[in-house]
Amino acid sequence: MTTRLINPHDVTFKGESLPGCREARLLVRPAHVERGRNDGDRYDSAVEVRGPGYVIELDCLDVPTAAALTPGESGTLSFTVEKANGSGSVGVSAPSAVLVGQKTRFRNETDGYSVTTLTFACRSATGTSAPVSIS
Repeated sequence: MTTRLINPHDVTFKGESLPGCREARLLVRPAHVERGRNDGDRYDSAVEVRGPGYVIELDCLDVPTAAALTPGESGTLSFTVEKANGSGSVGVSAPSAVLVGQKTRFRNETDGYSVTTLTFACRSATGTSAPVSIS
């Protein structure tokens, strides 16, 4: 399931501002079973149930600031978006977000703007709390 959030503002990662973010996507990947046959076994020697995965992708127009981040960095990712009816805003927070990827698409003058997409994997900070909170 993917939820698109347009024009997030007050975007911060590890307390540092990420200006110029145009879109955020919250992705929830379903739980799945991983099976392992690593040593030539005929049958699965290990079975592990992995919980749902939570991913946040941010499209940032400030390419130098976004590109300066290093994959593997972790910290709190937070931002707010305006409600569709204009009656306030919604806050999104991921207390244990890990930057797992960044991809920059460069465009020329006729195509518009360049954008860096930052991909964050969200983990539970305590093992019992939600990896992403929306308030």
